[in-house]
Amino acid sequence: MRPSSSGLWYDIDAFEAAGIAVPTSGWTWDQMFDAAAKLHAKGAKYGLVADAMTSMDGPFTLSTYSMSDGGAPFADSVHQPTKTTIDGTCTEGVRRLVSGIKSGAVAPPGYDISNQQAPFAAGEIPMLWSGQWLAAGFLTDKPEIKYGFAPIPQVNSPATLYDAVGICTPSYTQNADATFKALT
Repeated sequence: MRPSSSGLWYDIDAFEAAGIAVPTSGWTWDQMFDAAAKLHAKGAKYGLVADAMTSMDGPFTLSTYSMSDGGAPFADSVHQPTKTTIDGTCTEGVRRLVSGIKSGAVAPPGYDISNQQAPFAAGEIPMLWSGQWLAAGFLTDKPEIKYGFAPIPQVNSPATLYDAVGICTPSYTQNADATFKALT
């Protein structure tokens, strides 16, 4: 498995209208939760839709919060885990998420994300935690919004997820390095 290209898709116009700087590499969880609150306050039903944090993947996703703050990973091994750990830093990440959900800034568990790409592309979701797999649809469907993609936020240092989901190119792809760069 390779590191995932998970991160946050964001609506540039919504950020500018709310007076929020667009996310960049090195942006923080504080900035993400603050942006979600401001976007919600400016009229978005939810400032952030993050099924990866509110579904069964939640412990793994919130492990990036912990790891970024010097804490323990959720599982001791990517390939054959034998134990899990939820330490104080992970618990703090969960508290932050719960606070965002309670305030309405973050979509709650069970939010229907079956077609998350369409409401994002229509400007209904200003910030969407997802990944590079949405890029192909955005390239062909031409969203109504200006959008950007930012890496997973960090507390102190970068941390990322590992998964086997992604966009693949055939072995005969010409200029594979450029293709990889465009997707990441």
